[in-house]
Amino acid sequence: MRILFCGEEFPEARRHLEEVSKDSGDEVVSCPRDRLRFAVEHADVVIPLMSRIAAALMEAGRFRLVQQWGAGLEGVDLEAARHRGIRVANVPASGNNADSVAEHIVLLTIALLRDLPKCQAHVRAGLLGVPLGKMLAGRTVCLYGLGSIARATAHRLRPFGVHLIGITRDPKAEKVAAFELDECYSDE
Repeated sequence: MRILFCGEEFPEARRHLEEVSKDSGDEVVSCPRDRLRFAVEHADVVIPLMSRIAAALMEAGRFRLVQQWGAGLEGVDLEAARHRGIRVANVPASGNNADSVAEHIVLLTIALLRDLPKCQAHVRAGLLGVPLGKMLAGRTVCLYGLGSIARATAHRLRPFGVHLIGITRDPKAEKVAAFELDECYSDE
């Protein structure tokens, strides 16, 4: 079986799959996004990464499975896949994936508030205390869409003393309680 990584992002993921499948006889390859049309001709499975898997790409290939290594399938033309009998799978946004994404959200939020690149440059130059940065404590954080990732993020942000608000299709009291939100609004 030939497994195609659609793009060059996440090189460690590709190396990991190569390692765990080395005795299976499967071939793991990657292709730059601009050459996918030709690479899908010989693929059995495609892993989109950050690439769009549209009807035209499906027509160019013979693959029977699109395996997204994440929760989102918005980059896959699901109707075209269904029409062509191509199976589409993803990794549910629960457990380790949601926790990992939530931790990354907190990391990037703090890095942004503290102006991390400038702080690092100043520390290297021996200049301490600048920029001052901003605290996360006391800030208002809005979670748009209350799924597994938002729940894991809310859990990690609560100890920082933030004011948590949510936006969702269904702002029921049970959901507000489960996410420990201070406020919740409908997105309609």
